[in-house]
Amino acid sequence: LDFFPVLSETFIVREILEMQKQQNHITVFARQNSANLTCSEVIHSDTKKLMKNVTYLPSLSEFTENKPWIRILGLHLGSFLKNPLKYTKAFGFTLRAGRKVFAMFVLSVFYAKELLKADINHVHVHFALDSCTYALLISMYTNISYSFTVHAHDIFIPKLADVLEDKFRNARYAICISEYNKNYVLTQFPALDPERIKIVHCGIDVSAFTPSVKVPHSTKLNVLSIGRLVEHKGFEYLVKACHILKENTKIEFICTIIGEGKERIILEGLISNFNLEGTVELVGSRDQSQVMKALKSCDLFVLPCVTEKRGIQDGIPVSLMEAMAMGTPVISTRVSGIPELINDVSGLLVEPRNSEELAAAMESILRLSPADKSHMGGRGRTIIEQDFNIEKEVQKLSHLLTN
Repeated sequence: LDFFPVLSETFIVREILEMQKQQNHITVFARQNSANLTCSEVIHSDTKKLMKNVTYLPSLSEFTENKPWIRILGLHLGSFLKNPLKYTKAFGFTLRAGRKVFAMFVLSVFYAKELLKADINHVHVHFALDSCTYALLISMYTNISYSFTVHAHDIFIPKLADVLEDKFRNARYAICISEYNKNYVLTQFPALDPERIKIVHCGIDVSAFTPSVKVPHSTKLNVLSIGRLVEHKGFEYLVKACHILKENTKIEFICTIIGEGKERIILEGLISNFNLEGTVELVGSRDQSQVMKALKSCDLFVLPCVTEKRGIQDGIPVSLMEAMAMGTPVISTRVSGIPELINDVSGLLVEPRNSEELAAAMESILRLSPADKSHMGGRGRTIIEQDFNIEKEVQKLSHLLTN
């Protein structure tokens, strides 16, 4: 991992814990402890559990503070002597790959030393970013193989991930979280072998999300949304849809948005301009127990994702899975892999950036009887049990990594 913990990456924590639960012997390495760097002090309980067993690699400045070039040259010489042919090929690759990759190659020997000392023979990386570059480079001159999972921004933003095609080509396996992602990758790199790109969904522990009778905290209907306050979550369009709903219907509702981020000021301005104080509430980050409480009491979950101009978009948001596992009707948009999660019987999909269509979809579900809402939510729950169940998805991943 590049950073750990990251508040929005509970899906990685759950996958690691389930891998351990299924008796896989794994060691978790992170390049940087980000506990003090996040915009929120909230750390989920599962994350706290895992943090005790994370090995934080020394920073490169720590590695090189005493006679750096002598240490670097010594480690490179040792790598060359162990396998001259592999090392020479790796060296040539990095010369062609550009200055940043070459600099990472020079420093990669320090991480390689730590992995070899821990007797690691395979590395699996989440996101095709810097940690994946190190895994690629180390695999080129050692016997440590690698695989990686791509999610969203690491493939959708051009040039964000260095030597991306080479990462796919040299990995034991590459994993996508959706068919959409796999098709996207193959469109970008048509020479890749599609058989070596596998689909493993992000999943959730279905047993931890038990549908229950909704317990509203007021006489008003509860609309809930969860996510970082960033553009591609589409919260701007949710606020506008709430304005339309309030103006054009007599539905009494409260919309609660859980999350924090750089779009807060924009959203607060919209809420003020539309006089939605008391109707739309930005409550900030919450831990998992508070999220569960909110999911239990909501009548509808909405996440109107969009694609940003620079290409950033979601993969398949885990918050949608959590809501569906709780038996809650959901509304989202036709973006990325979301249509692989939500179909016509488990929720509603609308076009992105269309607040009028979103408001109409919200009205149609909020007007359903409790029995009809429960029926729709139950079908969503079935989809999670079958296709986004962490136990089943980790079994797939474990099989790939051990065979």
